[in-house]
Amino acid sequence: MTYAPYRPSKLRYGLAHPDPVVENATLAAVEPPDVTYNLALPADIIGEGRLSDLQLEAIVYGCQRHEVDLPVAKDPIWKTEGGVKDE
Repeated sequence: MTYAPYRPSKLRYGLAHPDPVVENATLAAVEPPDVTYNLALPADIIGEGRLSDLQLEAIVYGCQRHEVDLPVAKDPIWKTEGGVKDE
């Protein structure tokens, strides 16, 4: 198995992570999604490197996924004891 050095490719801010980070070469060949989330943090957290670019990338992608609405089921998953669905 081969590894490639990892650096966030779509995130344009944050200081480099202090430790070396690698990823599987197969994963390195896949382009990550675009960053669309506007992260609102105090400037000193980013500027002073309190969170590295790698940590910021994880936060941004996590927040970005939380902006996506899941499809609403027509029928609720749960049922009452009498078999009648709660709406």
